[in-house]
Amino acid sequence: MNLKSKTMVRLHGDRSSLLNALMRATSRHNRLQSQAAHHSLAKNRDHDLSKARGPKN
Repeated sequence: MNLKSKTMVRLHGDRSSLLNALMRATSRHNRLQSQAAHHSLAKNRDHDLSKARGPKN
């Protein structure tokens, strides 16, 4: 029980750096996902790209 409470205190103290690391990892993951989607679109040029890409701004 003592070990658990120590871990909780450490996590609360480190929350901002953990959050930053999580956001960095998430943004990197999203960038990789969008690159992968772009590559698959480039391969399938014969399909209708207007539907795949969504509405234009």
